Formats: sequence, structure tokens, C-alpha cells
Amino acid sequence: MLVCPKCQYDNELGRIFCAKCGEKLDLNRVGPQSGVVKRARSGKKQMPFGKIVASGMTKFIEVIMLAAVAAFLTLIMMPPQVFRKGFDDRHFESYQNKQTQLIEAVSVDQVVSMNLDEEELNSMLSQVVKQAQKAMADQPIGLDSAYVSIRDGVAVVVIQMKWKYFRLVFSLEVKPALVENRMTFVPVGARVGRVRVPPESALSLERIQKIAKGLLNGLETEKQILAKTESLVFKPGQVSLKTRKTDF
Repeated sequence: MLVCPKCQYDNELGRIFCAKCGEKLDLNRVGPQSGVVKRARSGKKQMPFGKIVASGMTKFIEVIMLAAVAAFLTLIMMPPQVFRKGFDDRHFESYQNKQTQLIEAVSVDQVVSMNLDEEELNSMLSQVVKQAQKAMADQPIGLDSAYVSIRDGVAVVVIQMKWKYFRLVFSLEVKPALVENRMTFVPVGARVGRVRVPPESALSLERIQKIAKGLLNGLETEKQILAKTESLVFKPGQVSLKTRKTDF
């Protein structure tokens, strides 16, 4: 471009006089087209600084919100921070032997005290999961796993559901309680993944409790034992159970 020495207008190459003021051009003043002239000739106006800042803030907020949503979805699909002990066939055999002793005791109205280890309970739950998976084979949402972690006074029941490539983990914290002379479990907390569920939310403790109770559909023997259980104490990694005599 040929810059006019008088008005600084950018003239096209090949001109002798300035197209704006008529001043004779210096052919030695050849330079690139200025940004101001480019915008003026293209008809584009420079955005005010305030709008530039507002636009930048809007994009920043959008990025933050997307990151928050992504983090929330990641948290609800992550398993809770619950230690899960390993088990094998020996634990299941031990559980079956103890189950037989308990059912025989309650059938003859005998008082028996017994400890059930966490590994034994989880070996039983693994069998329940296998049966449920067969029953739900045609369902779009299936049961992936279920296990329990016994703490001091509280048991955490963890249930993992799956849908195609996605998994959603529910965990329910329960305490034993004797209600109307019948042993039951009272929910005291719940999580979806690692996100704690507020009691007043739509996905309340009762709803997650119903999901957990679905596992008991095939546990008729365990229900009979609980119906005649006098006390149930949760200790770290263990459940202490005592049956009772029927009151006449």
C-alpha cells in the first residue's frame, strides 16, 4: 500500500496522487495496510471493551458450568469409598452351615448366639446377584454387583446397577432396630456414587431403601431368621446375632 504523507490514507499500488486528499504520493512509502483502514473498508466495527469483557465472562461461566456437570456425573458413577473384603467358596460354605444352624434353632424356638463375618455375608450376596442377573437378563437395566461393609453400629449396603456402558452406584447406611418385636433396618444415610443424598430430595432414603430391599426378594430363609432375632449388633467386619423364643 502507498501511505499518503499528508492524510496517512492507504492508497492502492499504482496510484500517483492520494485518492482522499489529492496529495502526490511518495512511491518510497510502501507499507502494509493498517488495521484501522482494514476495518473501515470491510465495514466491521470494533467491539466496545465492555462487551468484550462481558462476552469473555459468559464463555468462562459456560466452561465452569460444563466442568461442574461433568464432575457431578463422574461422582455419581464412582463407587463409594467403602472397603470391600475379598471372599471365596469357603466363606459361602461357612455361611451355609451357620444359616442351617440358625434356621434349625428358630424352628424349635431355641436361643442361639452367632457371629457372621462380612466375607460370609458378601459370599451370600454374590449368589443373590447371580440369581437376579439371570432373572433380569432381558431388562435394559441390570444388577451388576451388591456387597455390604460392616462398621461399628452401621452397615453400608452398596448396589451397583448397569445400563449398557454406564454404571450407577447406590449405597445405603442402615442401623438395626427392634420395631414391634421384629428386627428391622433403619436407614440413616444414602449416597448416589459419592454424592450424599439429602433426606428432603426427590431421591430420598426411602427410595434407595426400596432398591436395597429388592435384594431380599429371594432371601426367604434370612427373613425367617430375622423374624425371630432378638438382637443384632454391627461390629467392624462382623454381625453378632441372637435369636429369641416366641412369646406366648
